Amino acid sequence: MKIALISDKRFKSVLKNELNKLDNCKFVFLNRLTFGVLAEGTFDTLVVFNYFQSIPGSIIEYLEGKVFAIYIIWAVDGIYLKVHHVTDEVPYNGHTIYEKIVQEISTEKLVKAIIEAIMYIEANSEKFRYHKNQDFVNVDNRNDYTYREILTLNFDFGRLKLLNVVNLNKRDLEIIRNWRNKEDIRKWMYTDHVIAPEEHFNWVHRLRTKNTAVYFLVKYNNEPVGVVGLSNIDMKDKSASVGIYVGNEKFKGKGLGKLMMYALLKFSFDILDLNRVQIEVFSDNIVAIHLYEKFFQKEGILREFKFKNGAFKDVIVMSILKKEWLLNKNLWGEIYESALYKDK
Repeated sequence: MKIALISDKRFKSVLKNELNKLDNCKFVFLNRLTFGVLAEGTFDTLVVFNYFQSIPGSIIEYLEGKVFAIYIIWAVDGIYLKVHHVTDEVPYNGHTIYEKIVQEISTEKLVKAIIEAIMYIEANSEKFRYHKNQDFVNVDNRNDYTYREILTLNFDFGRLKLLNVVNLNKRDLEIIRNWRNKEDIRKWMYTDHVIAPEEHFNWVHRLRTKNTAVYFLVKYNNEPVGVVGLSNIDMKDKSASVGIYVGNEKFKGKGLGKLMMYALLKFSFDILDLNRVQIEVFSDNIVAIHLYEKFFQKEGILREFKFKNGAFKDVIVMSILKKEWLLNKNLWGEIYESALYKDK
């Protein structure tokens, strides 16, 4: 178990010496401004000591709910030590899960009580891990899921699996971040800067807490291929915008983009029941345009819409309506579903 600890200055040195004696834990001591370091390490648990500020929800999400706070409260009859589980709902002080009274006040006894509290966290932290859905839904067998539930599901398209980003472990999330930071991918994005770990898990947290976007890690025969998703989802107008890229070099130029787009459109119209899906693409992204033309109709050009690399660039807007999906669904199904399900 690897724990990041933000400690009260008065106890940091003595805690560091004592905690290093624990066999099953590895600790890193942080100050109050270095939450971003968590994403760069392999720490699975955060313990904050006498920290009376709200813990960012994105950190709670990234560490899968394994965030705890130890509070020391001085009283007439001794020192009260409490351990709280910190959640999105109560990010300030969390829910009390353990408490102890230290009646004989001394640094030695207090440190011992703190060590016991951390050992309790170590022994019980798995109980508090956020549940992440590992099941897959067959896209052809839609149950009466609510809209919010749909945004947390994983979908089975035979050889192609759509793993919802909110259900991914940290290793798979890092695969996505590394792909997104590749020059040949980010240069076609509206936001093309290198994404830091903290920004990445802030994005994941927004996916869990907002209702306007859903993204999937796509796996083909259990190998990570790329990412598809919908943003700007508007259930009143039944519309959304598409995002898609193949990140794994092994699968580029192999026709996986068409399978991914077909799966995403099937999800959009048959599961979410959207009426319109659109995509925007830079006018010089010829490879992407060639793919999108197989499914979308060109609507127009946003002239000099984005400023990139010292120049204004045109953006092409393309869309597909539900009636067009229904008109082509059987034909596309014959083409793509045989590749997805044959000899599964």
